[in-house]
Amino acid sequence: MVRTFTTLPAAATATSLTVLALAAGLPVPAAQAQEVRITPSASISEEWTDNVGGVGRGGGGGGSDLITTLNAGAGITVDGARTDLNARYRLSYDQYISNNELSGMRHNLAGNGSYELVDDHLFIDGRTTISQRNVGLGALTASERTASSGQTGIWTYALGPTWRQRFSDFADASLGYRLSGSTFFAADVGDAGDSSRPSDSIGHEVNAGLASGDTFGRLSWNLTSLLGNYYNDGDLRQERRTVDLGTEYRISPEVGVILRGGYDDIQFYETEGISRRDANEENVSAPFWTVGLRYNPSPNLNTRVEVGRRFEDPYYSGEIGWDITSRTNLTASYTMDVVTQQQALIESQCADPDDPLCLPLEEALTNDSFRRKTLSVRFTHRYERTTYGLSGSWVEREFNLDRGTDDSTLQFLASVNHNLTPSTSGVLQIGYTLGDTTTSRTAAATSDDVQSLRGNVGVTHQFTEKLTGSLSYSHLRREEGDDDTSSENSIIARLSATF
Repeated sequence: MVRTFTTLPAAATATSLTVLALAAGLPVPAAQAQEVRITPSASISEEWTDNVGGVGRGGGGGGSDLITTLNAGAGITVDGARTDLNARYRLSYDQYISNNELSGMRHNLAGNGSYELVDDHLFIDGRTTISQRNVGLGALTASERTASSGQTGIWTYALGPTWRQRFSDFADASLGYRLSGSTFFAADVGDAGDSSRPSDSIGHEVNAGLASGDTFGRLSWNLTSLLGNYYNDGDLRQERRTVDLGTEYRISPEVGVILRGGYDDIQFYETEGISRRDANEENVSAPFWTVGLRYNPSPNLNTRVEVGRRFEDPYYSGEIGWDITSRTNLTASYTMDVVTQQQALIESQCADPDDPLCLPLEEALTNDSFRRKTLSVRFTHRYERTTYGLSGSWVEREFNLDRGTDDSTLQFLASVNHNLTPSTSGVLQIGYTLGDTTTSRTAAATSDDVQSLRGNVGVTHQFTEKLTGSLSYSHLRREEGDDDTSSENSIIARLSATF
């Protein structure tokens, strides 16, 4: 079989590394002391699956198969007085024994970097990702392998300078610019097609801020502004102008009263494939206000809650960070905002992609903008050699699109990690996703609810400092509507090495 691979992942990878290099200021002057660590890695795995076609609409066919996966990649970390860079890239190739038409490549890159160009004043920050995922809701395979349909590649990036200026003890000022974008490219195998992918986007943002200094004592304040223009395939999709003044007065060391006000002007424009319900209904041009309370009686507990009116609707937001004990931690947050799908993808990168409680974005991709409500919760507890974790999120989206209605996605992920011996560890993970009501997409809308349940149990052994082996079993069950159910079982043996 002759296969033609898309050229965008390689170009995106090179450009992404350039973005990170610029953000990290590489190369740096020889006199600049820094530590650079480059860690090449490679692995080979053998997977058996009883549903090579994957789950989902029309899934459940294809029978069993053996898949050999080759991974090659590298991680780079730069830690210096001016430079901070962390990036990891992995190229994977899946070779199917019986279903050779499913054999193909996958790219994965996650990185962020910053560089202090002028002492205490000029900073350059950048971040980028390359990934492959389902256009619709939820996973289609029990492992990370290539899928038979519904796939798209995604490249996101953000880069820009920020100037910071301190005015003695009176205030700190900042002025910055950010170029951001998201590009969607054909997956090597199982591509969803151009009509199902969102449009490529470019965003230009100018932000300015002024924050109070020590002169103001118990009263702190900050004034911020944002000017943003966002384009889909070269056409203006959204203009955003926001001015925000926030104040907080500390009644006591433990309690603070929060007052916030400002103005949002968010204008949406029709682009190819998008027509809105009502321009006057979806645009936002109105003042906003919130009142709130902050309670932080100790360094281990910080809570904030705000209520008011924003985006021409009732507005609520809050967060809690609580180190219950030295081994137990709870964090939670609730936010409301107005974004495009492309903006949401740019901001969705996990802080640590290897985090066992990192919830990947499970929403169906759309070409639309939406009002979004997000509740996120994370709990971890360590007991002797065992770490327990639970993370969850609930996202509700109200679309501007004229067909379809709103949708919501509920996700949970529970994990248990246990160190069996100093060189052997075991893991158990259970995840659940529920997407309900109509899901609006670029090409069409479907009213079927989607539920998926996935589980994974495995053991990892460290043979040497640089050689690791693992054995795992995964199960994925997916239900769409009332009568479309499919599942997959997968067993993977992997050998990994770093150099």
